[in-house]
Amino acid sequence: MSLMLPSARLPTAAVVLALAAACAKAPPRTTPAPPPAPPLAALSLASLARLAEVPPAVPVSMLVAEPEPKEVPPPPAAAPARPVPAEPPERPPARLGTPETADVEATTKRVNAMLERAREFLSTVRPEGLSADARVQYQTARHLIEQADEAIKVRNFMYAIRLADKAETLARRLAGG
Repeated sequence: MSLMLPSARLPTAAVVLALAAACAKAPPRTTPAPPPAPPLAALSLASLARLAEVPPAVPVSMLVAEPEPKEVPPPPAAAPARPVPAEPPERPPARLGTPETADVEATTKRVNAMLERAREFLSTVRPEGLSADARVQYQTARHLIEQADEAIKVRNFMYAIRLADKAETLARRLAGG
């Protein structure tokens, strides 16, 4: 026997009823499926003949539309011959750039100056006296300098600037500056 007070049973009953109502589902509102067609083996020859005689619901001509013949307009009257314009001279491909790289000479000088400073910093470093991590940074700086030189050759100035800046920063740190 439970010692619950009647007032305490009321909220419990309300929760149980709410849960029961939430779990209840209404039956789906769909139309029943048509009965399955009998297998072809069960059909008699007479019923197959009747199926063959039934006209289709949609005429075959509507299923496959034949293109209507297009009328070709007659050729225009002989027009005076126009001179064929000569092809325009081939232009060099447009270079994409930013305001930083608009002046090719100035950008090249800027990158070369950064690379020269990086080389100077690296020349003061003795790789034999470096730790393993510092040696990796030394090799990375040398590699960045080579990549920046290649980027200048192919006129990829934005990439060259980024590489030269990284190389200079690494070399400066290795040199203790």
